[in-house]
Amino acid sequence: MDLVVNDHRDGIELVFSRFPAARDQVAAWYVRGVLVDAGGAHTARALEAWLEGRRLDALLLGHHHEDHSGGAGAIARHGLPVFGSRGTAARMRRPGRVPEYRARLWGQRTPLRVRPPVGLPLEPVALPGHSPDQIGYFDRESGWLYSGDLVLRRHQQIAMPDEDPWAMIDSIRRVLKLAPVALATSHRGLLAEPGTLLREQLDYLEHLAVEIAQLRRSGLNVDAIVRALFGGEQRLPGMRMTWREASGGEFSSRRWVSAFLKPPAPATKAQKDSNLPVPEVSGLFLRRGGDAR
Repeated sequence: MDLVVNDHRDGIELVFSRFPAARDQVAAWYVRGVLVDAGGAHTARALEAWLEGRRLDALLLGHHHEDHSGGAGAIARHGLPVFGSRGTAARMRRPGRVPEYRARLWGQRTPLRVRPPVGLPLEPVALPGHSPDQIGYFDRESGWLYSGDLVLRRHQQIAMPDEDPWAMIDSIRRVLKLAPVALATSHRGLLAEPGTLLREQLDYLEHLAVEIAQLRRSGLNVDAIVRALFGGEQRLPGMRMTWREASGGEFSSRRWVSAFLKPPAPATKAQKDSNLPVPEVSGLFLRRGGDAR
């Protein structure tokens, strides 16, 4: 397991990689005495070692996926509070087992109490789409948005369960209006001046939605649309095996096209998992010794 630490001055990026040759990686971010995301259970020991002697007030979870939340159990065992969206709290209260092919990479999750994201040094921002419970955290002082998996895949052609392209479109529009100076992402590093990238991603999703709707109206079924748009199910990088085969159907181009064919959920339903409470609460942090950035 590799841990690469990138000090970006306004925040420190902790990049975990279980199998570097496979180019797998996920990042946690340390900023203003809090940690945004915690990596997986298999990388928790390295995270704890890096945090030793540093001030840590709280852990802020972006969403419930195991590469973001699996290490949270180790943090919580030190008596530190964990914060996240309503949907993350519900999923982490009794987390189901993730499929074995994913667990081999990042590990399983442990049950946690997740508190509402109030009274924090970073401002929560609802970002459903990749996952219905996803939220980001905005640092008004630096202008950075800790955006999780908002822009995980450029020109996305596969999806996993619960991915919602209509919610993605709304989230990207919300972030464009917020106009952060940088996105601190979970898998793509620090993206400075992200406006162009966000508009490109928004254009891609909106154009793809139109194409899928037109092909559906012409009489094509989902599999035919996948072939027309993507040339068939997408393959793993450098391999003949498709994502659909490797994941037992969990990830697929078929799932991505099908998501576009579902009508957009009403705003109240689409954001149910990431609704953010309004009242401010102070004095929630526990502290460890050391300096905070």
